[in-house]
Amino acid sequence: EFEAALALDPGNIIATARVADIDKILADLAADTARRERIAGLLGDATNAISSRRYGDAETALVSVLALAAENPDAPPLLTRVRGLMEEERQAAALRDEIERSVKAGIELFQKGDFEGARTAFLKAIGLDPANATAKDYLSKIARAIAKRRGEDVDRLFVEGQRKYEAREYAGALERFRKVLDIDPENLFAKEYVDLVREAMRRASAERISEDSPYFAYVERLRRRGAIFFARGDYGASTESWRQVLALFPANREAL
Repeated sequence: EFEAALALDPGNIIATARVADIDKILADLAADTARRERIAGLLGDATNAISSRRYGDAETALVSVLALAAENPDAPPLLTRVRGLMEEERQAAALRDEIERSVKAGIELFQKGDFEGARTAFLKAIGLDPANATAKDYLSKIARAIAKRRGEDVDRLFVEGQRKYEAREYAGALERFRKVLDIDPENLFAKEYVDLVREAMRRASAERISEDSPYFAYVERLRRRGAIFFARGDYGASTESWRQVLALFPANREAL
């Protein structure tokens, strides 16, 4: 009607004002409709992004919604949820990195032969991820490697102990057999050798005349006399000297 009035009277001030008001109202309605459609589209994009775990895209969409309509009731709770999920993902990524570092360190230590260090690293990984297949596999390998190494150490120490025992190096032999028992406390052969070595050490101690003994000087004189008489061929006098040594030290190997 106002447009018809303006057609008849283009200078009609009232009609001109009314047409301008109506045009503005229509423009505002169109803008508001476009804004609502944009908000609805952004909310839909955010929902889809959340479903596909694209939380960064969802956050961007929701921030855009609030920029268009700060009073929108749907965006804030969704944004809080998205940011919570993003933090969970960040923590999960940090955990994966920590597990990966522990596994990598364990593998390097294992390859260097540091089985105890490797075991510590893999146990850390298992503590963070109980189902970690690599860590579990390497822990089994470590158990076998340690058992093998201990077996090799036991064999080496046992042979060294036997050689020391045969050479009458009893302190060294006892040390080796005790180390065997540190590794393998139930090793019956090592236990028997410990008893043999101790007995041999006791006998050896009895066979020697300690310089701290009050009889040391007297026995030394008897030993020299026995040796001198023997060298002269006076076996009776030599025997008598050695008998006197045995009277004091019955186990003396030299006199026997």
